[in-house]
Amino acid sequence: EILSPDDFMICNKDDTLKVRVNKPEVIINKENLLREALGKIEREKLLVEYIDVRFKDSLVIKLKK
Repeated sequence: EILSPDDFMICNKDDTLKVRVNKPEVIINKENLLREALGKIEREKLLVEYIDVRFKDSLVIKLKK
């Protein structure tokens, strides 16, 4: 979804996960980082408390202790 010429939102088909970026070049890097993070969470069976995408240039995944 293109929110403006320099603001993009990437989401799954079911809208369960969103990543917001401010230029197309960042999409590839953030996608790889997100894929690695989610892969690690899955492999190690870590529990996620929340995923925060409120801020334009960041994505926070907080794990439960």
